[in-house]
Order: sequence, then structure tokens, then C-alpha cells
Amino acid sequence: MWAWMEKHAGEFDVIHGHNAFTALNPYARKAAKLHRKPLVFHTHGYLDPVLFGANNWKGVIKRLYFRFFERPNYQSANLLVALHPGEEEQIRAVGLRVSVAVIPNGVPLPEAVSPEEIAEFRQKFEVQPHEKILLYLGRLNAKKGIHVLLEAWAKVQARFPNWRLAIAGNPGQAPAYAAKLRDLESKHGLSSRLIWTGFLNEKEKRGAFGASEVFSHVSQSEGMSISILEAMSHGLPTLVSPHCNMGVAAKAGALVEVPYSTEGVAAGIVSLLSNDDERKRLRNTSIAHIKSHHNWNQIALDTVAAYPVSP
Repeated sequence: MWAWMEKHAGEFDVIHGHNAFTALNPYARKAAKLHRKPLVFHTHGYLDPVLFGANNWKGVIKRLYFRFFERPNYQSANLLVALHPGEEEQIRAVGLRVSVAVIPNGVPLPEAVSPEEIAEFRQKFEVQPHEKILLYLGRLNAKKGIHVLLEAWAKVQARFPNWRLAIAGNPGQAPAYAAKLRDLESKHGLSSRLIWTGFLNEKEKRGAFGASEVFSHVSQSEGMSISILEAMSHGLPTLVSPHCNMGVAAKAGALVEVPYSTEGVAAGIVSLLSNDDERKRLRNTSIAHIKSHHNWNQIALDTVAAYPVSP
């Protein structure tokens, strides 16, 4: 990688890094200095205090790596890009004194999911005609709070006999955590109320979004989740935690934000599953919010406008 960048980075106008805690950022820094090119980094939630400030071995390693390796990379940049206002605060909290542009992630607006795609998904996972789906789709990782979602579902599922919770994600990415989730399923007797889809390809994801009525992503830490934006772009009423950093959407009434706790998530599930009118309202407002705030055309223009000129 460095051999290529040393030779070719001078052919470009800006060097823009999207990684952290890897060798790619020092390569970008070296290439920018060598070729006298502007240097930009996305921090992508890597400085979230929930993870960066954690009192465990991962948190300690991240803080040490940041102090001795990553901080010089970020501090040498001409611009840092934050996904939301809170991330700009995180950048300042670790003492970085670099220009910051706040530019959110974007998603394309999808074509409508066809009845055939929906039927294929429902048939594959044996969803009955009268059943509705509450969906989680993303990585099976402890920070995603899937265990909190399962505990919350266990508390309220008896009130919604026509609903099932679908967990879409690859258990092979985190086998120990996947086993913990299965233990919760067994503990609460949820086998008939859960759907485990495993990994879904892009076509299958469309079927999942189209077949579902509500989306949940109550994470412990996020930069700005593409899964959340994709669900909203499909018009799914969406439940998130404050750690998902979707405060702008929450203030706009485009999704529902609940505390990151079993009780908070359970209350959010009840509020959405029991209110058809609210789900209908959110279907419209979520799509409108994606169009106005996460449109790739506008994000591209904002990014180009924020780019520094050559030093």
C-alpha cells in the first residue's frame, strides 16, 4: 500500500482517509507531506467515549494508540469530517485543534420492494400471513445492543402475539456473542417468536426491509449507522438509542429515540407496535428526512466545498 501511495498519491488533489487504528492513516499522512497534498480524515465514531474511554483493555489500548500514533495523524490533517455535531464535540474533547466539517452519511433512495421479493423473504423464513416483523439488521456484536433488544422483547412479546422479532446478521462474525443471544432465546422461551436469518445479501436485505413493519437498532455506540439510514429510506418506523447519534432525525420526528436499557427499549417497542397511526406517520417522515438530510448529491457538494485547497 505504501509503495503505491508513494508513487501515485501525487496524481490526486486530496488525500482522504476513512480508517483509524490502522497503518493506513500514517501512510496517508506521509503521502500528503511527500506530495504536498491536502489531508482529510473521517473519524467515523472512533472517538466515541463509550468505546474510546472504556475502562477495559480495549479502551486502554485505543487510548495509548491514539496518544502515540493516531493523534499525530489527525492533528496533521487540514480537515476532519464529523458525521454529526456530537462527533465534533468528541474531536474537541481529545484536544484536537483542527478544522472540522460536520457532514452526515448518505444513502440512495431505493426502488420500491416488489411483492415478489417480500413473498420470497416471508416464505424462506416461514412467516405466516397474519404475522408482522420487528427487524434488526446489522453486525452481531455486543456494542449493537442486540441482547438488550432480546431482553426487551421477552418482556413485551406476550402482548403482541402476531409479531415476531427477526435478527439478521452473520453469527460467524462473533460466535461467542451469538451463543449468548441463543442462550437468552432459550432462557426466555422465545424460539417461536424469533427469526434468525443469518447473513443476508443485498437482494435478501431488500426483502427483509420490505417484509418488516418496524426496525430496531438500539446500539451502545455508533458513528452513523448505514443500517438505520437504509431502514428509514425504506420507510420503516425506526427505534434507536441516543448512542446512535440520530438526534437530528429524532428532533424532526423522523424516528423514535429511547434510553439504552431493557425498560427503555421495551417501552419503545410497545409504543410503536401498538400504534398503527404513529407507524404510518413515521413511514412518511422517515423517507422525507432521508431525502432532505442524507441525500448523496448534497453530501457530495458539501464535501467538495469543505475540501481544503492544496497547501
